[in-house]
Amino acid sequence: MERFLNHSLVRTKFRLLIRNPFLDDIKRTYYSVFTTCYSLGKLYREYAGILPSEHEIAFLTLLVGGAMVRVDKRVKAVFVGAGGLLNARLAAERIERMVSDVQIGGILSTDEIRRAPRLDCDILITTLPGFQHRLPVISITPLVGERDVIKLKREINALFTKKQSPAMLCTLADYMKPSFMLLDEEPDSKESLIRRACSLLEQGGYVNGEYYKEVLHREAVSSTEINYGVAIPHGIENHVLKPAVVLIRLKQKMDWGNGPVDIIFLLALNFDEIALTRRFFKVFYEKVGDRETVEQIRRAASKENILELLQ
Repeated sequence: MERFLNHSLVRTKFRLLIRNPFLDDIKRTYYSVFTTCYSLGKLYREYAGILPSEHEIAFLTLLVGGAMVRVDKRVKAVFVGAGGLLNARLAAERIERMVSDVQIGGILSTDEIRRAPRLDCDILITTLPGFQHRLPVISITPLVGERDVIKLKREINALFTKKQSPAMLCTLADYMKPSFMLLDEEPDSKESLIRRACSLLEQGGYVNGEYYKEVLHREAVSSTEINYGVAIPHGIENHVLKPAVVLIRLKQKMDWGNGPVDIIFLLALNFDEIALTRRFFKVFYEKVGDRETVEQIRRAASKENILELLQ
């Protein structure tokens, strides 16, 4: 990594171009790592005076991606149902279909739960109101609707973050508020949409007046469209006073450079705060990297519903 960065900075400074033949595949497959690596462009600019090419970032993405170990977040669950075995089995199958992080290892009655000396699972999922157990219990409705799915995902994520210190915990909704959400907007020019989002942040004291130009400059380098019709315009230079996110949901998709988008997250982050940025992107891509969550954002009836999805 150190050797690559030294050579990459020299190439960028003296405008020596290299080509990564897998650039498009890297951007498509490792979009989260690629976008995060692009935030290092500020360091390149300080040394070389210009931003690195996408090909440089693509090679850096492969190095960073190779150093990352994927954590298996799949949890083991036991379903405690009511209304007969068939109904319980149908609900359990629906949960596994809709929540990929859950593996249901068994369907038990309350009597079987009480008699079991030890359960080999992380959580219990039940449709029984008031059911309690020494293991974490998640209560849902028998129909397993969208609110149940949101609740399951939130509780499962909590299992993997409860050991962190409180200062390390955050959700995407922590960076947002209803006034920073523009829903069902008409597709306009990219510049106009970004200007509206930046104006909201500037009026609230979250960014200074230079942030809009910085975001446009970043867009001119390469499109920030990532996946599932989502774009994440953002700046690199430090014009952010307080971190925040603006969400724009369009009535229909518009071209964003590399593909059509209808959900736009304008990210106002101070990339100098490395720990905060790392925590943000971890949470952000857990949500926006999930196709089902993105679809639920499209269908959400209110800003409050969206904030609940992003918890």
